[in-house]
Amino acid sequence: MRRAGSLVLLPAFAALLATAFAVASADDSSTAIKTDSLLPGDNFVGWVGQPIYADDLFEALPESQLVYNWDGEAEQFRFASPHVRGDLYKIDPGMGIVIRISGDEAVAWRRPDDRPVPIVFLEPGWNLVAWSGADGVSLGEARSSPDLKEADIVAPEKVERLDFGDAIWVNAPHAIEWRQVPGVPIDLIATETASAVNKNALITEALSAMDWYKQEFELEIATHLTLYLHFDCEELLADALPEHDVLGELQCLGSYHPFSAWAGPDYVVVDLSALYMWGNSWRPHDFFRDVYTHELAHVLQYQLLERSLLDEPAWLVEGVAMWMTTHRKILAD
Repeated sequence: MRRAGSLVLLPAFAALLATAFAVASADDSSTAIKTDSLLPGDNFVGWVGQPIYADDLFEALPESQLVYNWDGEAEQFRFASPHVRGDLYKIDPGMGIVIRISGDEAVAWRRPDDRPVPIVFLEPGWNLVAWSGADGVSLGEARSSPDLKEADIVAPEKVERLDFGDAIWVNAPHAIEWRQVPGVPIDLIATETASAVNKNALITEALSAMDWYKQEFELEIATHLTLYLHFDCEELLADALPEHDVLGELQCLGSYHPFSAWAGPDYVVVDLSALYMWGNSWRPHDFFRDVYTHELAHVLQYQLLERSLLDEPAWLVEGVAMWMTTHRKILAD
């Protein structure tokens, strides 16, 4: 016997899927492009594009002979070169990098800037990060952020005002969540052992998935989301996750929990251990992109129905979320 709720759910998701099929055949030309002029020698750049492997950067910018960044967690520089194998393999959104250009002439570089990073997680000590705020912001205005009361900001030489995509040094006395853009509709509750790299990847991919649903299907998340990032069930409970109807009474089974991610009307929970179990520890953006495409589909389902999903057929609830994840991958290829 079909549940009454399914009669509402089916036509709503059928319309959503029809829109998706129409979009699938269209070319994706929405990626914004930022043009930089890189001078001979070292250039400080804030990376605001999609994650890119260092080898792909060298292919796109053949005049570059070296790229390096500061790893705040390890407190050391990491580098990549087209001639020598280094230890910087991938450049992630929010990362500040230095690109060394060979020759005697400036180089025009066209790069994507479709991935702003409005929240940057800083490690204690020095951090080299991207600026994702507005253009023309003075260093004094940047320093006035309530998040940076005890931190120090140092811009590269001759930089007096920050533009979107610049690189900036920040000396933090302790771990800091820096909201460079106010009004970001998400909060993060993360385990203390989660790295800044993983937290930055989680935030950027959650915002990217929200934007993808808005751009592709004109569906907007109409709630302020809380994102939970934990390593095990006991740790999650210690972070005081509220009681939610999607799981009923949450019980821990030793150190194992059967879910790697799940969602409710206004939250998403991710078990960070799945990032390592599934072999994605070097590619956190790939992992979080799939997770948030899937889980935000459930958040939208809650919005459409305005009630729990437990009374709906699991094949439809999960099937739509899985289809969205695959569909987004196809569009990206």
